[in-house]
Amino acid sequence: MKLIVNHFPYKSFNDFDLHEFEIAILSDPIVKQAKRPKAVILKINQKLSKLLSIFNINHIKSTSISLLSYPLLDSKHLFSLMLGPDFNSYIPYSYFSSNNRSIYIFDAWPCHHNSIVSFVLNYKIDHLFVNSLQVTETLRKFLPSTNIHWIPEGIDPNDYEISKVKSIDVLSFGKKFNLYHETILPILLKNNFTYLYEKVKGEVVFKERSEFITGLGNAKISICFPSNITHPERSADIEVMTMRYLQSIVSKCLIVGQAPKEMIELFGYNPVIEIDWTSPENQITNILNQFNEYQYLIEKNFSMVVNNHTWNHRWSLIKKNLLQKQNIL
Repeated sequence: MKLIVNHFPYKSFNDFDLHEFEIAILSDPIVKQAKRPKAVILKINQKLSKLLSIFNINHIKSTSISLLSYPLLDSKHLFSLMLGPDFNSYIPYSYFSSNNRSIYIFDAWPCHHNSIVSFVLNYKIDHLFVNSLQVTETLRKFLPSTNIHWIPEGIDPNDYEISKVKSIDVLSFGKKFNLYHETILPILLKNNFTYLYEKVKGEVVFKERSEFITGLGNAKISICFPSNITHPERSADIEVMTMRYLQSIVSKCLIVGQAPKEMIELFGYNPVIEIDWTSPENQITNILNQFNEYQYLIEKNFSMVVNNHTWNHRWSLIKKNLLQKQNIL
């Protein structure tokens, strides 16, 4: 198998998450990194793609430069990881023969479904892996001939830190849930608890990944809600276990918020302290005042992730699905 490795600058935190998964996959001896097409091929591809898009000739893309003299990248299997419908990194490789083609898509939100379906059909993708159970079920309706699998997000615990002295009482990184935030903010300030959150819309709490890793490792409580609550305009009704849950767990934070249903299914129990909406402000202060009582849950969650939900575990699931097809690897 050949893995197409993304070469974009790693700026967003999602870029680093994808790179973690690439490293886990490449640690498998059966996987080799796909060689990048030569610059001349890339230029031809860019010009050809523009021309085809102008004339809307999508059906010939997969064979348009198949006669170019260039060694086959792989005659057995081509695999790629993508952030949403970011197909550009894959397209140059698609013009060369591969008996089997598979992709894993992070963030396959409803607004991207038409693009994903079109790409899978045009580029003859055999196996599509997505990080949401709901999305898996939806896409199967539009792609009945494609093997579609649910593979949740994973993590590499070794990339995260755990501070013995937790100096941040409550952390809400990423987009906050305003209803909950506005309820707990006054009492946290009144009791002099340290609370870090998005103070300006769109401005992240930690600008650098190193700061984020250290900050998360210093937090006692990490507030986590599913994306359909914090980003309804993007996620619609898709309730998925996003990376923030796993990142919080391997940093040994206690998660307070709401657990996605698929996360409870994966763990076999609810790893999240669900919000008591009758008195959220009293709940959060009571947890902080009796924090040691929750250490058992923090340790249980940490062991569950390390033993069952790393990127290596996810790659094993992908291989299991692929091996159901004879000689696919």
